[in-house]
Amino acid sequence: MNAMAQALDIDALSKLSVAERLRLIEVIWSTLQGENEDELTPSQKAEVDRRIEHWRKHPDSAMSHEEFQAKLRKLL
Repeated sequence: MNAMAQALDIDALSKLSVAERLRLIEVIWSTLQGENEDELTPSQKAEVDRRIEHWRKHPDSAMSHEEFQAKLRKLL
């Protein structure tokens, strides 16, 4: 088990709802602001903002990692 997995309770995180996990990602993402401001172009930032706004309005439209993997496997 790596240091990150030891620091985080992965099992507890996996029990969160999709909406809760996406909110956690958003919180973590916000801590990165100012770390490397040149990382995203204005159009990339606009796309991220658009997707976050869509998720806020339609939280059930997101899929879990497991759902994504299953859908991807069907395509292969």
